[in-house]
Amino acid sequence: QTIDFLTTSTEQVDFCLTANQAVEDLNITILPLDDARPGFDSNYKLIVQNVGTETLNAVTVNVLFDNSKQSFVSATPIATSTTANTLDFSIGTIQPFGSTEVEFVMQTLTPPTVNADDVLTFTATVLPDASDYTPNDNVFTLNQIVVNAYDPNDKRVLQGDEITMSQTADYLDYIIRFQNTGSANATFVRIEDNLEPELDWNTLKITSASHAYDVKITNGNEVEFFFDNINLPYEAADEPNSHGYIAYKIKPKTTVQIGDIMSGNASIYFDYNPPIITNTVSTEVIENLSTDEYSFQNALTIYPNPTNEYFKVEKSNNVNIESIKIYNISGKLVKEFTESERYNVSDLNSGFYFLRIKTDKSQTIKKLVKS
Repeated sequence: QTIDFLTTSTEQVDFCLTANQAVEDLNITILPLDDARPGFDSNYKLIVQNVGTETLNAVTVNVLFDNSKQSFVSATPIATSTTANTLDFSIGTIQPFGSTEVEFVMQTLTPPTVNADDVLTFTATVLPDASDYTPNDNVFTLNQIVVNAYDPNDKRVLQGDEITMSQTADYLDYIIRFQNTGSANATFVRIEDNLEPELDWNTLKITSASHAYDVKITNGNEVEFFFDNINLPYEAADEPNSHGYIAYKIKPKTTVQIGDIMSGNASIYFDYNPPIITNTVSTEVIENLSTDEYSFQNALTIYPNPTNEYFKVEKSNNVNIESIKIYNISGKLVKEFTESERYNVSDLNSGFYFLRIKTDKSQTIKKLVKS
Protein backbone atom coordinates (compact mmCIF):
# COMPACT_ATOMS: atom_id res chain seq x y z
CA GLN A 1 0.00 0.00 0.00
CA THR A 2 1.32 3.42 -1.01
CA ILE A 3 0.64 6.48 1.13
CA ASP A 4 1.05 9.85 -0.62
CA PHE A 5 -0.64 12.26 1.86
CA LEU A 6 -1.91 14.34 -1.08
CA THR A 7 -5.46 14.61 0.22
CA THR A 8 -4.96 14.13 3.93
CA SER A 9 -2.22 14.47 6.54
CA THR A 10 -3.27 11.33 8.40
CA GLU A 11 -3.61 7.74 7.23
CA GLN A 12 -4.49 4.65 9.22
CA VAL A 13 -2.71 1.48 8.15
CA ASP A 14 -3.40 -1.86 9.86
CA PHE A 15 -0.75 -4.57 10.13
CA CYS A 16 -1.25 -8.17 11.17
CA LEU A 17 1.32 -9.34 13.73
CA THR A 18 1.78 -12.99 14.68
CA ALA A 19 3.99 -14.15 17.53
CA ASN A 20 6.76 -16.54 16.47
CA GLN A 21 7.19 -17.94 19.99
CA ALA A 22 5.23 -18.31 23.21
CA VAL A 23 6.48 -15.91 25.89
CA GLU A 24 5.07 -15.40 29.37
CA ASP A 25 6.31 -12.11 30.77
CA LEU A 26 4.79 -10.02 33.55
CA ASN A 27 6.29 -6.93 35.16
CA ILE A 28 5.27 -4.64 37.99
CA THR A 29 5.94 -1.05 39.03
CA ILE A 30 4.97 1.05 42.09
CA LEU A 31 4.38 4.75 41.44
CA PRO A 32 4.25 7.30 44.29
CA LEU A 33 1.49 9.67 43.12
CA ASP A 34 2.40 12.23 45.77
CA ASP A 35 4.99 12.71 48.48
CA ALA A 36 4.90 11.02 51.88
CA ARG A 37 4.51 13.50 54.75
CA PRO A 38 4.29 12.65 58.46
CA GLY A 39 0.66 12.43 59.56
CA PHE A 40 -0.82 12.60 56.04
CA ASP A 41 -2.22 10.11 53.54
CA SER A 42 -0.19 9.26 50.43
CA ASN A 43 -1.46 7.74 47.20
CA TYR A 44 0.29 4.97 45.26
CA LYS A 45 -0.40 3.07 42.07
CA LEU A 46 0.60 -0.46 41.08
CA ILE A 47 1.06 -1.05 37.35
CA VAL A 48 0.98 -4.71 36.27
CA GLN A 49 1.81 -5.32 32.61
CA ASN A 50 1.71 -8.43 30.46
CA VAL A 51 4.44 -7.79 27.88
CA GLY A 52 4.47 -11.38 26.66
CA THR A 53 2.53 -13.16 23.91
CA GLU A 54 0.36 -15.38 26.12
CA THR A 55 -2.83 -14.69 28.06
CA LEU A 56 -2.02 -15.07 31.76
CA ASN A 57 -4.65 -16.18 34.26
CA ALA A 58 -4.87 -16.10 38.06
CA VAL A 59 -2.44 -13.17 38.29
CA THR A 60 -1.86 -12.03 41.87
CA VAL A 61 0.09 -9.19 43.47
CA ASN A 62 1.62 -8.95 46.94
CA VAL A 63 2.82 -5.68 48.49
CA LEU A 64 5.10 -5.69 51.53
CA PHE A 65 5.43 -2.42 53.49
CA ASP A 66 6.94 -1.20 56.75
CA ASN A 67 4.08 -1.08 59.25
CA SER A 68 6.32 0.62 61.82
CA LYS A 69 6.13 3.75 59.63
CA GLN A 70 2.87 3.49 57.69
CA SER A 71 -0.61 2.01 57.97
CA PHE A 72 -2.89 0.84 55.18
CA VAL A 73 -5.98 2.98 54.53
CA SER A 74 -7.75 1.73 51.40
CA ALA A 75 -7.33 0.28 47.92
CA THR A 76 -9.17 0.25 44.58
CA PRO A 77 -9.92 -2.50 43.74
CA ILE A 78 -10.27 -3.82 47.28
CA ALA A 79 -7.42 -6.01 48.52
CA THR A 80 -8.31 -9.69 48.71
CA SER A 81 -6.43 -10.00 52.00
CA THR A 82 -4.31 -7.85 54.29
CA THR A 83 -2.01 -8.33 57.26
CA ALA A 84 -0.20 -5.81 59.43
CA ASN A 85 2.45 -5.32 56.73
CA THR A 86 1.16 -6.92 53.52
CA LEU A 87 -1.52 -6.39 50.89
CA ASP A 88 -2.69 -9.07 48.45
CA PHE A 89 -4.62 -8.42 45.25
CA SER A 90 -6.27 -10.88 42.88
CA ILE A 91 -5.76 -9.40 39.42
CA GLY A 92 -7.26 -12.24 37.38
CA THR A 93 -6.62 -12.45 33.64
CA ILE A 94 -4.35 -10.11 31.66
CA GLN A 95 -4.28 -10.32 27.87
CA PRO A 96 -1.01 -9.97 25.90
CA PHE A 97 0.19 -6.34 25.99
CA GLY A 98 -2.56 -5.57 28.48
CA SER A 99 -2.15 -3.96 31.87
CA THR A 100 -3.99 -3.54 35.16
CA GLU A 101 -3.71 -0.75 37.72
CA VAL A 102 -4.33 -0.83 41.47
CA GLU A 103 -4.48 2.35 43.53
CA PHE A 104 -3.90 2.25 47.27
CA VAL A 105 -3.63 4.77 50.09
CA MET A 106 -1.23 4.67 53.02
CA GLN A 107 -1.06 6.90 56.07
CA THR A 108 2.40 7.90 57.24
CA LEU A 109 2.71 7.93 61.02
CA THR A 110 3.35 11.18 62.88
CA PRO A 111 6.58 12.37 64.56
CA PRO A 112 8.51 11.26 66.49
CA THR A 113 7.76 7.82 64.96
CA VAL A 114 8.32 9.08 61.41
CA ASN A 115 10.30 12.20 60.57
CA ALA A 116 11.56 13.97 57.48
CA ASP A 117 14.29 12.06 55.59
CA ASP A 118 13.10 8.68 56.89
CA VAL A 119 12.83 6.07 54.14
CA LEU A 120 9.63 4.13 53.42
CA THR A 121 10.22 0.82 51.65
CA PHE A 122 7.70 -1.09 49.53
CA THR A 123 8.28 -4.40 47.77
CA ALA A 124 5.70 -5.51 45.19
CA THR A 125 5.68 -8.98 43.62
CA VAL A 126 3.52 -10.26 40.78
CA LEU A 127 2.76 -13.95 40.18
CA PRO A 128 2.74 -16.39 38.38
CA ASP A 129 6.46 -16.39 37.65
CA ALA A 130 7.43 -20.04 37.16
CA SER A 131 7.78 -19.63 33.37
CA ASP A 132 8.37 -15.90 33.29
CA TYR A 133 10.81 -14.80 30.59
CA THR A 134 12.33 -12.02 32.73
CA PRO A 135 11.58 -12.90 36.38
CA ASN A 136 13.70 -10.07 37.79
CA ASP A 137 11.07 -7.45 36.87
CA ASN A 138 8.35 -9.43 38.68
CA VAL A 139 9.62 -7.74 41.85
CA PHE A 140 9.78 -3.96 42.29
CA THR A 141 11.20 -2.14 45.32
CA LEU A 142 10.34 1.49 46.02
CA ASN A 143 12.31 3.51 48.57
CA GLN A 144 10.48 6.78 49.25
CA ILE A 145 11.99 9.58 51.32
CA VAL A 146 9.64 11.29 53.78
CA VAL A 147 9.37 15.06 53.31
CA ASN A 148 7.60 17.94 54.99
CA ALA A 149 6.33 20.82 52.81
CA TYR A 150 6.68 19.99 49.11
CA ASP A 151 6.29 21.39 45.59
CA PRO A 152 3.42 19.55 43.82
CA ASN A 153 5.08 20.04 40.41
CA ASP A 154 8.11 17.80 40.38
CA LYS A 155 10.11 15.08 38.65
CA ARG A 156 11.34 11.89 40.33
CA VAL A 157 13.52 8.94 39.36
CA LEU A 158 12.44 5.94 41.38
CA GLN A 159 15.85 4.24 41.36
CA GLY A 160 17.37 7.18 43.23
CA ASP A 161 20.55 9.16 42.71
CA GLU A 162 22.88 6.19 42.17
CA ILE A 163 22.89 2.94 40.21
CA THR A 164 25.70 0.45 39.85
CA MET A 165 27.28 -0.37 36.51
CA SER A 166 25.53 -3.75 36.52
CA GLN A 167 22.16 -1.97 36.77
CA THR A 168 22.66 0.12 33.62
CA ALA A 169 21.06 -2.64 31.53
CA ASP A 170 17.80 -2.14 33.43
CA TYR A 171 15.15 0.56 33.08
CA LEU A 172 15.11 3.79 35.03
CA ASP A 173 11.58 4.76 36.12
CA TYR A 174 10.60 8.44 36.00
CA ILE A 175 7.42 10.20 37.09
CA ILE A 176 6.52 13.85 36.45
CA ARG A 177 3.75 15.15 38.69
CA PHE A 178 1.81 18.37 38.26
CA GLN A 179 -0.95 20.34 39.98
CA ASN A 180 -3.00 23.30 38.83
CA THR A 181 -2.42 25.81 41.64
CA GLY A 182 -3.79 28.70 39.59
CA SER A 183 -7.20 30.37 39.68
CA ALA A 184 -8.93 28.76 36.68
CA ASN A 185 -9.23 25.34 35.06
CA ALA A 186 -6.40 24.45 32.66
CA THR A 187 -7.64 23.57 29.18
CA PHE A 188 -4.42 21.79 28.31
CA VAL A 189 -1.15 20.84 29.98
CA ARG A 190 2.10 20.46 28.06
CA ILE A 191 5.28 18.96 29.53
CA GLU A 192 8.66 19.35 27.87
CA ASP A 193 11.30 16.90 29.04
CA ASN A 194 14.75 17.02 27.47
CA LEU A 195 16.30 13.58 27.89
CA GLU A 196 19.86 13.32 29.10
CA PRO A 197 22.14 12.33 26.16
CA GLU A 198 23.12 9.16 28.07
CA LEU A 199 19.51 7.89 27.95
CA ASP A 200 18.40 5.82 24.96
CA TRP A 201 15.13 7.31 23.67
CA ASN A 202 14.54 4.17 21.57
CA THR A 203 13.77 2.32 24.82
CA LEU A 204 11.23 4.88 26.10
CA LYS A 205 8.00 3.27 27.34
CA ILE A 206 5.04 5.01 28.97
CA THR A 207 4.17 3.27 32.23
CA SER A 208 1.06 5.17 33.25
CA ALA A 209 -0.67 8.55 33.06
CA SER A 210 -3.43 10.31 34.93
CA HIS A 211 -5.20 11.56 31.79
CA ALA A 212 -5.28 10.91 28.04
CA TYR A 213 -2.12 12.22 26.37
CA ASP A 214 -0.08 12.40 23.19
CA VAL A 215 3.69 12.02 23.13
CA LYS A 216 6.13 13.41 20.58
CA ILE A 217 9.91 12.96 20.35
CA THR A 218 11.98 15.35 18.25
CA ASN A 219 15.71 15.75 17.70
CA GLY A 220 16.35 12.42 19.42
CA ASN A 221 15.97 13.67 22.99
CA GLU A 222 13.22 16.31 23.18
CA VAL A 223 10.08 14.68 24.53
CA GLU A 224 6.74 16.44 24.74
CA PHE A 225 3.76 15.06 26.65
CA PHE A 226 0.56 16.86 25.66
CA PHE A 227 -2.67 16.61 27.65
CA ASP A 228 -5.20 18.27 25.33
CA ASN A 229 -8.68 19.16 26.62
CA ILE A 230 -7.66 17.98 30.09
CA ASN A 231 -9.75 20.72 31.76
CA LEU A 232 -7.73 20.26 34.93
CA PRO A 233 -9.54 21.87 37.89
CA TYR A 234 -7.68 24.46 39.92
CA GLU A 235 -6.71 23.64 43.48
CA ALA A 236 -9.14 25.95 45.28
CA ALA A 237 -12.12 24.55 43.34
CA ASP A 238 -11.31 20.82 43.40
CA GLU A 239 -8.05 19.93 45.15
CA PRO A 240 -8.21 16.10 44.72
CA ASN A 241 -8.70 16.39 40.95
CA SER A 242 -6.26 19.24 40.42
CA HIS A 243 -3.36 16.77 40.18
CA GLY A 244 -1.94 14.82 37.24
CA TYR A 245 1.12 12.84 36.25
CA ILE A 246 2.98 11.01 33.50
CA ALA A 247 5.26 8.05 34.26
CA TYR A 248 7.71 6.44 31.88
CA LYS A 249 10.69 4.11 31.86
CA ILE A 250 13.85 4.35 29.80
CA LYS A 251 17.22 2.59 29.67
CA PRO A 252 20.68 4.16 29.77
CA LYS A 253 22.70 3.82 26.58
CA THR A 254 25.04 0.85 26.39
CA THR A 255 27.96 3.28 26.22
CA VAL A 256 27.53 4.71 29.74
CA GLN A 257 30.54 4.49 32.00
CA ILE A 258 31.23 4.71 35.72
CA GLY A 259 30.97 8.35 36.75
CA ASP A 260 28.40 9.31 34.10
CA ILE A 261 25.51 11.35 35.51
CA MET A 262 22.06 11.32 33.92
CA SER A 263 20.24 14.48 35.03
CA GLY A 264 17.40 16.67 33.89
CA ASN A 265 14.26 18.57 34.76
CA ALA A 266 10.93 19.20 33.08
CA SER A 267 9.02 22.30 32.00
CA ILE A 268 5.28 22.17 32.77
CA TYR A 269 2.97 24.53 30.85
CA PHE A 270 -0.60 25.18 31.98
CA ASP A 271 -2.37 26.64 28.92
CA TYR A 272 -0.29 29.55 27.60
CA ASN A 273 1.24 30.54 30.92
CA PRO A 274 5.03 30.60 31.48
CA PRO A 275 6.40 27.16 32.36
CA ILE A 276 6.92 25.82 35.84
CA ILE A 277 10.42 24.37 35.97
CA THR A 278 10.65 21.26 38.13
CA ASN A 279 13.49 20.20 40.33
CA THR A 280 16.47 18.51 38.66
CA VAL A 281 16.87 14.79 39.21
CA SER A 282 20.16 13.00 38.65
CA THR A 283 21.39 9.43 38.71
CA GLU A 284 25.10 8.64 38.76
CA VAL A 285 26.60 5.38 37.55
CA ILE A 286 28.88 4.07 40.29
CA GLU A 287 30.98 0.97 40.76
CA ASN A 288 29.62 0.23 44.22
CA LEU A 289 27.49 1.85 46.91
CA SER A 290 30.26 1.39 49.47
CA THR A 291 33.38 -0.72 49.33
CA ASP A 292 32.43 -3.00 52.20
CA GLU A 293 28.82 -3.46 51.11
CA TYR A 294 29.75 -4.05 47.49
CA SER A 295 32.46 -6.57 48.41
CA PHE A 296 30.17 -8.44 50.77
CA GLN A 297 27.28 -8.55 48.31
CA ASN A 298 29.56 -10.04 45.69
CA ALA A 299 31.12 -12.46 48.15
CA LEU A 300 27.90 -14.49 48.04
CA THR A 301 26.33 -15.92 44.89
CA ILE A 302 23.17 -18.05 44.77
CA TYR A 303 22.98 -20.75 42.07
CA PRO A 304 21.17 -22.26 40.31
CA ASN A 305 18.60 -19.48 40.36
CA PRO A 306 15.80 -20.14 39.36
CA THR A 307 15.91 -23.62 40.86
CA ASN A 308 13.59 -26.60 41.22
CA GLU A 309 15.24 -28.76 43.89
CA TYR A 310 18.15 -27.05 45.63
CA PHE A 311 20.52 -24.10 45.59
CA LYS A 312 24.15 -23.60 46.55
CA VAL A 313 25.95 -20.56 47.91
CA GLU A 314 29.27 -19.68 46.37
CA LYS A 315 31.24 -17.58 48.83
CA SER A 316 34.65 -16.12 49.39
CA ASN A 317 37.12 -18.11 51.45
CA ASN A 318 37.04 -15.64 54.32
CA VAL A 319 33.24 -15.74 54.77
CA ASN A 320 31.50 -18.28 57.02
CA ILE A 321 27.73 -18.75 56.87
CA GLU A 322 25.99 -18.85 60.23
CA SER A 323 22.39 -19.18 59.08
CA ILE A 324 20.09 -18.89 56.06
CA LYS A 325 16.44 -18.04 56.56
CA ILE A 326 13.94 -18.24 53.70
CA TYR A 327 10.87 -15.98 53.69
CA ASN A 328 7.93 -16.04 51.30
CA ILE A 329 6.60 -12.84 49.72
CA SER A 330 4.22 -12.39 52.66
CA GLY A 331 7.19 -12.14 55.03
CA LYS A 332 6.58 -15.55 56.64
CA LEU A 333 9.62 -17.66 57.58
CA VAL A 334 9.27 -20.97 55.68
CA LYS A 335 12.69 -22.65 56.03
CA GLU A 336 15.93 -22.22 57.96
CA PHE A 337 19.38 -23.70 57.38
CA THR A 338 22.82 -23.77 58.89
CA GLU A 339 25.84 -23.90 56.58
CA SER A 340 25.75 -26.81 54.15
CA GLU A 341 27.01 -27.83 50.73
CA ARG A 342 23.54 -27.51 49.24
CA TYR A 343 20.14 -26.34 50.46
CA ASN A 344 17.03 -28.36 49.59
CA VAL A 345 13.95 -26.33 48.58
CA SER A 346 12.09 -29.01 46.63
CA ASP A 347 9.19 -28.83 49.10
CA LEU A 348 8.57 -25.13 48.49
CA ASN A 349 5.83 -23.91 46.17
CA SER A 350 6.82 -22.14 42.96
CA GLY A 351 7.37 -18.42 43.37
CA PHE A 352 9.65 -15.71 44.73
CA TYR A 353 11.45 -16.01 48.05
CA PHE A 354 13.87 -13.89 50.03
CA LEU A 355 16.99 -15.37 51.62
CA ARG A 356 18.37 -13.66 54.71
CA ILE A 357 21.97 -14.87 54.86
CA LYS A 358 23.86 -14.20 58.07
CA THR A 359 27.63 -14.65 58.12
CA ASP A 360 30.45 -13.89 60.50
CA LYS A 361 31.05 -10.67 58.50
CA SER A 362 27.56 -9.24 58.02
CA GLN A 363 24.18 -10.23 56.64
CA THR A 364 22.45 -9.68 53.32
CA ILE A 365 19.20 -10.34 51.47
CA LYS A 366 19.14 -12.34 48.25
CA LYS A 367 16.21 -13.21 45.98
CA LEU A 368 15.46 -16.81 45.02
CA VAL A 369 13.06 -18.02 42.33
CA LYS A 370 11.59 -21.49 42.90
CA SER A 371 10.47 -22.94 39.56
